[in-house]
Amino acid sequence: MSTIQHAQIPFIQSRTHQNLISAWAGESQARRQYLDAAERCENAQLHVIAHAFRFTAAQEKEHASIYRGLLTALGGRVQEESAASVMLPDEPLNILRAVIQSEHDEWDKLYPAYARIAEEEGYPRVATAFTRIAETEQLHAQRFLQFAKALADGTLFRNASRVGWLCLPCGHLHYGSEAPAHCSTCGRSRGHFIRSDFHPFTVGEE
Repeated sequence: MSTIQHAQIPFIQSRTHQNLISAWAGESQARRQYLDAAERCENAQLHVIAHAFRFTAAQEKEHASIYRGLLTALGGRVQEESAASVMLPDEPLNILRAVIQSEHDEWDKLYPAYARIAEEEGYPRVATAFTRIAETEQLHAQRFLQFAKALADGTLFRNASRVGWLCLPCGHLHYGSEAPAHCSTCGRSRGHFIRSDFHPFTVGEE
């Protein structure tokens, strides 16, 4: 099946071409931003949040690859990735709040608008990509929101009731009202534990 179906104008002259370039650049920037955020969270001993940032960075890299692939397939201008640094707040909580807003803007406004334009201009394959990736960006926002709330209210490693706590490095599952000071299996510190009901690391209940 052809990638272009009933295209109304040449791709290189379309708004879809520009939107794909913008989306590719945005996803590439997000990847770099999240890797930087992960390092800052590691320095703050918030290893579990650093893990979430790296986990998400890998998905943003894949999104950028998808957009670049569409640009190439459609004969668009594929640019070199910018190495410009990305400014982030200093504190992990403020970093989380900033990226939540960015992810929200992508799934709620930007990518749906790009999808509509691609459909109107006759590029349904591109429209589908924008729509599907928007759905994933919503999950990213939800992922970061749960960490921001837990960090803000002091429940990142404590809970009012008994829950499961998963050690991300080794997979040990501890049950209690708070994460242990150290993992009994691998010895990692509390900062490596995540509640087992936190997306996307959900595991079965005890």
